[in-house]
Amino acid sequence: MIIKRITVQTLAIFLLFFHAPSSAADTTAVRYVPAREYFQTVSTEINNARHSIHAVLYLFSLYPNSPESKAMRLANALVSAQKRGVNVDIVLDNGNYSASHGAPAEAGDNRLAYEYLTSHGVHACFADVPAIVHAKAVIIDSQTIIVGSANWSESAFDHNVEASVLARERTVAAQILAELGQLPTKILVPGDSVYAKIPLPFVLDTSAMGRMVTSQDERAFDAYLFLCRAAGTPSGTPKGRETQGTFTPDYDTLARYLGISNMTRDDYRRQINKTLTKLMDKYALVSVELRTGDNVRITLSQRLQDGIEIPDRYFTSGWRGRLDFPAKAMYCLSLYYSSVSLSRPQWSMSAQTIAQRHGLSRWFVTTGVTALRRANLLDIIYDKVPQNNDTLRRHANIYIPLPIYDPSGLDSAWLALEKKYGKAKADRARECASLVYKDCDFRAVEQFIGLEEKYGQEKMERVKKIIAQKSPDNPRRSVGYFVNTVMQMK
Repeated sequence: MIIKRITVQTLAIFLLFFHAPSSAADTTAVRYVPAREYFQTVSTEINNARHSIHAVLYLFSLYPNSPESKAMRLANALVSAQKRGVNVDIVLDNGNYSASHGAPAEAGDNRLAYEYLTSHGVHACFADVPAIVHAKAVIIDSQTIIVGSANWSESAFDHNVEASVLARERTVAAQILAELGQLPTKILVPGDSVYAKIPLPFVLDTSAMGRMVTSQDERAFDAYLFLCRAAGTPSGTPKGRETQGTFTPDYDTLARYLGISNMTRDDYRRQINKTLTKLMDKYALVSVELRTGDNVRITLSQRLQDGIEIPDRYFTSGWRGRLDFPAKAMYCLSLYYSSVSLSRPQWSMSAQTIAQRHGLSRWFVTTGVTALRRANLLDIIYDKVPQNNDTLRRHANIYIPLPIYDPSGLDSAWLALEKKYGKAKADRARECASLVYKDCDFRAVEQFIGLEEKYGQEKMERVKKIIAQKSPDNPRRSVGYFVNTVMQMK
């Protein structure tokens, strides 16, 4: 197993550190780095790097809405090093997630660090191995080595009991680079190669989508997205679709998509014609030419070329029926703001600002993003809750769109979970997961099952009550906080 090789190698490095003779040129070739000095040590070495920085990290916990945090300062130090010509290469543990369990929440807690670094020109990637990459190793200029137990997280920097060493030894540095350099790696790529384009004016102008929301006209919203997709044809490029102008939609396909195919054919044709007429007369989004028989000619009023791109899997994997109206609308807005953000794919804006810009209510916005978070289509990072001064303003949430996936795998995963552990235990674990917005995260649910088996149902129930009392946007509504609370409870 790769993880065993890494562990043995790390042990050998530690033994070599404490038995290696000091270099004549540097009498402090090996020194111990106390836990509270780790951050400053790494920061100084990164800032002094001249040629290269290589790091393999189990956890790089980044929060861009806390620019003064130590993890962010290290991230920015890596960016600065890259800009001054240093070769920076960061390999992160991939979270050991399995796409067969439903949502491919690849990268886990390291995803935000990956997105931040790559968006600023730093080469970052994930280890593509089934084992956990538990290493915490930094090699600078092929000579300076910092290795130990500390992750790149605020807990490790300021609270945990950690032990690390710094050495300046080219032979050992070469051994580490050779060993960890064998790890296969991967980058995150979009899950779809074909996209439907939705015109920007529809998303940005409150006269259409905003009025649909106000009128609770979900069917018109769904039908319009379907028509935008139908208006395009594969162009042979990764971006997928370009407008054809006027086209003839298929009634039967549209009826199945809208979930009304259980009606008689005459009834669902009548309902579709009613919706198409509303899209034309009320929202001015299409021109409709109704004909006898099965034919209706549609012309979109707005051009698709500059629209936002919705992955085709949204349409083919049943998300129209799985998401409620707020979630579907906010999914479109999230894709737009992610595409224009300077730190894309992550973007940040207050719920109040979103609501005002798009003619929505704040309730609609928060309901939508929460539903997307529960569905593993959006990560949300909340600012810390003020402790002593309730008048302090919190920073706006940070949103990170996640790859869309086929949710049908979740259904079979839940059945397998119930068969393995029993329905009652699986249901209790899913209740825990829902409290921290991991309703569709199979790995989190199984983690809660393991917690209950180790610490007992009574402790789990007590912690559930603690979590449930916290506000919905409290950052402590997380798997990590739940787990730590259970482990520390007497």
